[in-house]
Amino acid sequence: MGKPIISWPKGTTPIRKGMGLDKEKLQTFFEENLKINGNEMVIRQFDHGQSNPTYYIRFGDQEFVLRKKPSGKLLRGAHMVEREYQVLFQYRTF
Repeated sequence: MGKPIISWPKGTTPIRKGMGLDKEKLQTFFEENLKINGNEMVIRQFDHGQSNPTYYIRFGDQEFVLRKKPSGKLLRGAHMVEREYQVLFQYRTF
């Protein structure tokens, strides 16, 4: 009957040119550090959040949102993902 219908989270698109992630390294990290295994890792990019590229990741039966620092020189006063990480880390529940 053809391909199954895939439902992506609203607001995600294929990864934009020049904003890709190293899928192999990311999968290795998930397997070794988070103990998550899966057949295929799916990565999509949210179409908002231009200052810090934001990605939807599905691997195994888990879903994640990953934010990363943009490439190149940051503008003065730009949002710093390191500070965001420190705040979120304090509120972790795992």
